[in-house]
Amino acid sequence: MKKFFLLIFTVIISVIILSYFIDFNSSHIKEIRICHQIENNQCSDDEPVFDNQSPEIFLSCKLGNPIPETNIEFAWYYTTNIRNKIEAVILNSDDYIETLQIYTSISRPDKGWPVGDYEVIITILNTKKEPIIKKFYVR
Repeated sequence: MKKFFLLIFTVIISVIILSYFIDFNSSHIKEIRICHQIENNQCSDDEPVFDNQSPEIFLSCKLGNPIPETNIEFAWYYTTNIRNKIEAVILNSDDYIETLQIYTSISRPDKGWPVGDYEVIITILNTKKEPIIKKFYVR
């Protein structure tokens, strides 16, 4: 009987230790696109080059295998010369358990977009998954 409890105790401790190193959340981001116009919550094509008078820039992606209440952060940056955060948006998957189509956007500043390099960092919060970087350009 002691061996049985020792085995159970060992298994429980092993699971606790492994859960620290392994991310059991299977949520993942796929089909990341950036575009000028959104249709049905998605960019139809990836269009990573914009002019400085583009009224709005959209980014769409799909969240696969979300667990309920998954938070995804979209952090927008201007990266020419110095890294400057424009804004960050956090979206929540609510109770969806199937692939979820999501999008976010930023609007043109009053004086137009500064010419240069930009990126959006997409992070599934509270997981050990590496953030995904999507780059785009204003010419």
